[in-house]
Amino acid sequence: MPYDLYSERDGNRVLVASALSLDDAANQVEGMEEAGTWPEGYDAVAVPPGGGQALSYADGWEPL
Repeated sequence: MPYDLYSERDGNRVLVASALSLDDAANQVEGMEEAGTWPEGYDAVAVPPGGGQALSYADGWEPL
């Protein structure tokens, strides 16, 4: 299932990429963090298109 990847802070979400697998989304977040391009203090959140259970990324995907 594809997911939309967002950066989120204080309930405000900004779309980073869409239609990614969870593995691809995790790789993108990790790559952006390593490059210093992930927004400081923002969480990575994956949401299925059309809504559904949102997942937060730390060392793996966990339900919000």
